[in-house]
Amino acid sequence: MPLSYRVVLLQLAVGLVVAGALWVWRSAEAVGAVLATGVSVLPNGYFAWRAEHERSPSRVLGAGALKFFSTVGLMILALWWWRPEPVGFLGALVVMQVTHAVAGSWLAAESGVSRVEDE
Repeated sequence: MPLSYRVVLLQLAVGLVVAGALWVWRSAEAVGAVLATGVSVLPNGYFAWRAEHERSPSRVLGAGALKFFSTVGLMILALWWWRPEPVGFLGALVVMQVTHAVAGSWLAAESGVSRVEDE
């Protein structure tokens, strides 16, 4: 399985664990965490799929811009439409972003993906 897919799956797993932990505390916070997981995982999943199947750098850049704007759009939609509890939503959103940043580096090192300088 490609590295980008594994990062997104790890993000999904961490988001669901956070939502499960918040469910014990307060179910409304857990709903916010599930929404934040969707806001983060859906655009990242799309970008991972595009990056794996696209070889044109300009199209990958366009997919990255679309990922950013769709994340912002989904965040606005979730906050406006569902009005989730802020601790669950924003807390899980921060956890999702940290997971994305840390997991990419960690999984790349684990899988032996080489950097450009190593080649």
